[in-house]
Amino acid sequence: MRLIRIAHARTDIMHMRIVAPAAIALGLLAGAAPVNRTAAQTDFYNLDKGRPLRVEDAYATKRYAFEAKLAPLDLFQTRDGTVHYRPELELKHGLLPGLEVSAGVVVGAVRTPMDGTRAADTELELSSLLNLSTETRWLPALGLRVTGHIPLEGDHGSTLELRALATRSLFGPVRAHVNGGWGFGDDAPERWWAGLALDYVLPFRHLLLLAETYIAEPRAADELTPAPPPGEGTANGATSRRVHSTAGLRYQVSPTLALDAGAGRSWTGGELAPDWLLTLGLTYEFAVRALMPGTRR
Repeated sequence: MRLIRIAHARTDIMHMRIVAPAAIALGLLAGAAPVNRTAAQTDFYNLDKGRPLRVEDAYATKRYAFEAKLAPLDLFQTRDGTVHYRPELELKHGLLPGLEVSAGVVVGAVRTPMDGTRAADTELELSSLLNLSTETRWLPALGLRVTGHIPLEGDHGSTLELRALATRSLFGPVRAHVNGGWGFGDDAPERWWAGLALDYVLPFRHLLLLAETYIAEPRAADELTPAPPPGEGTANGATSRRVHSTAGLRYQVSPTLALDAGAGRSWTGGELAPDWLLTLGLTYEFAVRALMPGTRR
């Protein structure tokens, strides 16, 4: 009997050594978790600015949600052979129904054929998107975005972009998006741009296929040669207006994580027009429990 009691005691001790730490760890995780998982569901169906297309949809991040966006690969080469590397980190928040605010940091590096790699500039990007209306039977969803670029390092000034957005379902899982943007400020690279994008969703595969084409009017100072007379090309035989196309995808890896990738090239433009680009990014969506309704004390 004594041997049996000793064996039972040893078994209980071993059981406590295994179960107790696990229970403590689970308790700590439950008490410290700042995320409400039921509210943090990544909507890969949304077409976000720059992820991976320039054109975006007219819908804002849902209320209370946060989105952390990381683009470790954002690479493009201009026609003169200069390679630009611009990784970006951005945080978005659904402040109110139909209203999102965001802040991001873009770090630029440039590699020229003659001088090699050098630091280019670092800028702070502040943006806000207002969803004016949702899609109806006869009208598309409409939105308005305002974005400010504030240099933290570099020799260029602050700029502002005003962008109008429209989204319309066409047939089945296909949607169309139309954007138009206007640049303000002496250092704004473009006077205006307009683009059209299509997306096709594969819901059972958690995949969104994307394609866009846009045209942009650069400022004369952005060209290597003076702006040509209307209707004529630049000195190198290309038109001053840039026509660019990009194709990409968004894939939902998990309920809170989405992956995006894209590749594109320019068809016209001066030597400073992007010849090709590659982009790869991640979006992680979460919610802070203290900010959710019914959790405030």
